[in-house]
Amino acid sequence: MTESQPEDQKAEVIHLDGGTLHDVDAETVHIHRGGANHIQSTSVEIDQGGALSIEAESVALSRAIAGVAQAGVVDLQESSAGATIADQTSLVSSRAGLVMADRIKVENSSSVILLGREIEGPVETVLDTRGAVGAGLAAGAAVGLILLIGRLFRRR
Repeated sequence: MTESQPEDQKAEVIHLDGGTLHDVDAETVHIHRGGANHIQSTSVEIDQGGALSIEAESVALSRAIAGVAQAGVVDLQESSAGATIADQTSLVSSRAGLVMADRIKVENSSSVILLGREIEGPVETVLDTRGAVGAGLAAGAAVGLILLIGRLFRRR
C-alpha cells in the first residue's frame, strides 16, 4: 500500500481548518490549524498553522509560522518566519530570521538580520543593515584568504 499525495489545489477561495495541502494556488487562502508546503495567492491568512513558502500580495500570520513569506505586505502577530521579503512588514510579538522591506514596523519583536529603509519601533537584531554589510565584507575576506592559502599549498 502506498501513501498518496494530495492533488495540487486550485480555486478562488480556500478555507482549510486542520489538515495539510501540498501546493495551493488560489485568489484567497485562509488556514486555521493547518498547513501547506507552497502557497501562491493574492491574500493569505494563517491562524495557528504554517506554510513552508508563501508568495502573495498580502500575508497575515497570527500565532503561525512560515519558512519564507514574499509579498507586498507581510503582517506577523505572535508568529515566526525564517525570512520575510516585502514592501511593508509589521512584526508584533514575533520572531524572524531575515526581514527585508522598504518599511518595517516592529513592536516587541526580534530578528537575526533586519534590512529596511524605514524602521519604526525598537527591535533586537543580531545584524542590522550596517552590520550585514560588515559581516558580508568579513565573510568575503575570509573566503578569499582560504582560497588563496589553498592555491599556495596546491602549487607545492
